[in-house]
Amino acid sequence: MKKLYNLILLSLVCFSTKAQIVDITVNPGYSGNIIAGQSNYHVSESIYLDAEIGAGVFTGTGNGITKIAFSVNSNTVATLPLTVQSYTISMKNTTATTLATGANNTTGYTVVYTGPITFSALGWNNIILTTPFVRTAGQNLQIKVQRDDNTASSGLVFDASVGNTTSSTATTSRRYNNTTAISGTTSMTATVYRPAIRLIKPFAVDADALGFINPYSSCYSSPQTVKVG
Repeated sequence: MKKLYNLILLSLVCFSTKAQIVDITVNPGYSGNIIAGQSNYHVSESIYLDAEIGAGVFTGTGNGITKIAFSVNSNTVATLPLTVQSYTISMKNTTATTLATGANNTTGYTVVYTGPITFSALGWNNIILTTPFVRTAGQNLQIKVQRDDNTASSGLVFDASVGNTTSSTATTSRRYNNTTAISGTTSMTATVYRPAIRLIKPFAVDADALGFINPYSSCYSSPQTVKVG
């Protein structure tokens, strides 16, 4: 008796046109003065353009950003995994495209995460947000990452997305590294070294089987194909 071999071709139908993962890594570079910094306290504040994220992406009820990731660069000399304490991550919608050297400003921000961050390995390290953030269509995304553990940090180097898609010299970020905690009047320094970032919105269901499509005829002397929509 001859054996029957069935080749099943899976055709997956996605139910959403929204992006699930967006990486912003234009003009790649790296810096030890972002995300963790090199001193007791650190703040990184950056703007990511609507055009870099994608028009309409992460907008509307249920489509907010629920996870982000920062990428540890291969120039890191710190021993991994490494847990860094006392982070606060905040987000807001903005029409601004660049940041200038000037006083720290918390106006309009929504806190989306508080707690430690564990950097497990080189490459992307995920952070699950405690509060999803919904973007306003047509506006840019401004993110502030603040570390307040009063512990000198060194050896962590992160991938940067220098400038933005319009110019590698655009001051799309500003930062603070010092031995004293930042206040509302503390000046932050503008820079082109914006942290590379991954924005994530997992879908509960990407695809499902809609039905089987059987062959027009059955012949046991040759392989048969059964399609799944």
